[in-house]
Amino acid sequence: MDAIKLVDSSHARSKCITSRSLPNPGASLLIAGPPTVTVLLDSFKRVRCDECLQVLGTRPIECRMCREDVYCDSSCQQKAWLNHHKILCKVLPRIRHALLSVQMNESERTDGLLLCKLAVQYFSNINEASLPNLTKAHASSLSSSPSETFLSLLSTPTPSSSLLPELLPPFLPSHLTPDILSSLLSRFQRNNHVLSTPDMKLEPFAHAVLAPISRAVNHSCAPSAAVSCSWGADGLIVGLRTLRALKEGEEVTISYLDPLTSLKTRRETLKTIYYFDCVCSLCCSSADPPASSPLPPPVVIPSNPALPRASAKPTAYPDIPRPEGQFIGRIPEKEIANLTKRFEDAHHEGRWSEAEKLGEAVLKVYWLGYGPFWPLIGTHLLSQASISLNLSILLPVRDPTGLRHLARAYMFLSWANVVLGVCWGEGSERQAAIEPVKSALWGELKEIGIIPP
Repeated sequence: MDAIKLVDSSHARSKCITSRSLPNPGASLLIAGPPTVTVLLDSFKRVRCDECLQVLGTRPIECRMCREDVYCDSSCQQKAWLNHHKILCKVLPRIRHALLSVQMNESERTDGLLLCKLAVQYFSNINEASLPNLTKAHASSLSSSPSETFLSLLSTPTPSSSLLPELLPPFLPSHLTPDILSSLLSRFQRNNHVLSTPDMKLEPFAHAVLAPISRAVNHSCAPSAAVSCSWGADGLIVGLRTLRALKEGEEVTISYLDPLTSLKTRRETLKTIYYFDCVCSLCCSSADPPASSPLPPPVVIPSNPALPRASAKPTAYPDIPRPEGQFIGRIPEKEIANLTKRFEDAHHEGRWSEAEKLGEAVLKVYWLGYGPFWPLIGTHLLSQASISLNLSILLPVRDPTGLRHLARAYMFLSWANVVLGVCWGEGSERQAAIEPVKSALWGELKEIGIIPP
């Protein structure tokens, strides 16, 4: 964490700035470490490990007592047991039943499970007498302990409709009273994060409390970083990756919402859910245009890129030129939604020529709104590579138009490799996402003799 530090801020309790220049987007993880606690969403139970969150292998291990949690191996099972499962195991089925027996959505049920894990793992000695002093502490260092960092998060009002503080105490150790649970819940209910699959779907698969990131990093509608997941020898590692080059002293920010939403929507969401008015440069200097406003200058996508050489690998290809400035909130949301829906329909139905044109239009909007290094851009580039590859397959071998489509497939794949390398790092997740398209493209290039078999 030597690249960043916390300093005072004029509009927030503190802010995270760079302590040196970071010229290469995504080059390293900032504030990297294991998540404070995580809970899988219902649709990914028995698909991913309940401890490390990786996709389960061919021989998963189910907890024989509760029959609720499933692990990829004995190491994950032992880690979960020591952290929280030895306390929650016997009551977990009843907790899940209680959460399902009252009227609440999946997000609220997930908050309940996060609260249980958090309370038993980090606050086994807390009591109502010690709570006021503990919550007065402010973690001034990024290296503070997980419990100190979590308790230093600002408390936000717990919705009066929340049943969790009263519903859960019968299943937990007696010292975890409704008041204590309410205090803990108020620190993460507005501060937890959604983790999305590092693949072309970017599907939400888990909710997580990421106390160090929540404590250090403020919101901006034009973020300079994004949360990134990777798996290594020590399990799941969550951190921040920069989305652009940062100068020394520049603030590191993330976005709490989709940057492509309108200024009005962003303001309302941030005020209603997070209780603050955004003062980022984008919100202070821009206003939504009328629906008839012209789109910003288009990004130029080469129509006749070069085919790879015989020794080529999907590596860096020249970046798409990008106009100065950022156009978040300046393209009507309905137009973006309509454009992406038309693209998805054409793609799924195999209307490749139509999908190619619509996909390029979507790419230009994404590139202008998000900046070059955003996960959705990387996965969209993979879609474009697949579309170009399918267009080439429909034509005779060595047809000039087919070769042009192959070259474009290589170009889009190369771009995707770079973008996803920034967003996800150089780990297996990026390779797994790219490999199906790369393998198919390389097969075509070998068949026509562009690269050796």
